[in-house]
Amino acid sequence: RSDFGSYKIKLNREELDELIAKMELARELVPGAQLRVDPNQSWDVRLSISFLQALEKRGIEIDYLEQPCDRADFSAFKKIRDESSTALMADESCFSFEDLSKLIETDALDQSDRIQQLLAQ
Repeated sequence: RSDFGSYKIKLNREELDELIAKMELARELVPGAQLRVDPNQSWDVRLSISFLQALEKRGIEIDYLEQPCDRADFSAFKKIRDESSTALMADESCFSFEDLSKLIETDALDQSDRIQQLLAQ
């Protein structure tokens, strides 16, 4: 038992079955906790989408998938976003307002009113 309400799970590039087994174990060990997944740019679009679909099939919810693909591949975010309802988080992809603008222009991430206000300034 833990008093933490959320966990970030760092995953590497592995076979999909191994990744899902780790997520099932995490869900079993901390039922009810919020799970966040960070592959640290080690996945491609295909693996990212397959992973999210497999989680959905098993009823394992995550708060977000953080930086699954190469930081410069904004189109990868768009492809993943188009195939999943899971939130995506850009971490290493967003170091400047220029990066943020590119992510928004490519429709790679969900946009909020607050982001739009900041960009308008």
